[in-house]
Amino acid sequence: MAVVPELKFKFSAHQDRITDMKEAKEGEESILYTSSRDKTIKAWKFVRNEQGELSSRLCNVYKGHNWFINGIEVVGNGEYVISVGEDKMIKMWSGKRLVKNVKSYLNKKPKCILYHTYYTDMEMKNLVEYVFIGGDDGAVQVWNTKLEMKSKLVRPDNETSGVTSIKTIPKKPESIICAYEDGAMIIWNTETEQVENVMKGHSTIINAIKASPDGSLCATAGRDRKILLWDLKGQNNSYCQIAIDETVHCLDFAMSAYWLALGGDNSIIIWDIIGKDILVELPHPEGVRGPCTSLFWVNQTTLAAGYADGSVQYSYIKK
Repeated sequence: MAVVPELKFKFSAHQDRITDMKEAKEGEESILYTSSRDKTIKAWKFVRNEQGELSSRLCNVYKGHNWFINGIEVVGNGEYVISVGEDKMIKMWSGKRLVKNVKSYLNKKPKCILYHTYYTDMEMKNLVEYVFIGGDDGAVQVWNTKLEMKSKLVRPDNETSGVTSIKTIPKKPESIICAYEDGAMIIWNTETEQVENVMKGHSTIINAIKASPDGSLCATAGRDRKILLWDLKGQNNSYCQIAIDETVHCLDFAMSAYWLALGGDNSIIIWDIIGKDILVELPHPEGVRGPCTSLFWVNQTTLAAGYADGSVQYSYIKK
């Protein structure tokens, strides 16, 4: 059965490249948070007109960084927004107010951020919350939600290779997975602060990394134009390569784990993991300039994508 993509709506969100996007629930409403090289973070709501057509409505703007914003995380249901930027600052926002402003302890610039929370007991009484920040100097910093740094995770085999992305591993809450500039992928145990696994398949910087919703697979996209699909359940670090003839900047698994969205220079490609083939290729919308730089699955059939020209599009993809 053919896959039919349908553009739901598109809007101009920023004046420069979108660097990150996160979605949070506020009551019954979904809020989209976008960050950009234009030094701002914006929050968007979506409304329908009398004809039932969706459109975006700007509901908040966060200003305070003096240089590119590289990543954002949303704590709770929009209770706080935490951002890291090329100005070496870590900022925490509540509503429209800047509540915390910390200079990064990284020797160089923070590039990525992950907010991670889980319960350590079956009774769901002991909640653990971490903020992980990675950057050019190779360390993964471990912070609490008051923006107090507690420790660092430093690779024993290469202390200085920069961190490009940090993600969780579903169904394995005590572990995180990190991508590095030397092409390595590292699984860290956050409780012991020890390396669990080192995986190498790329020859250069990894642009993006993501574990599947069931925690069995991990996809990586490198500047060597390789897209690798790793088996996280096995012990031999095996992977297969997805043949895509363009540089991929971002990726995300659909919730079923059977589809993988790849954001490239010229298009978004939906890869069928079971069939090991391209399901559909979505050329960038008319008028969009530059590559897809951030994307995520909103639900099983809706994909949100941000671009280098600051635009955002939502696409509906169905079989």
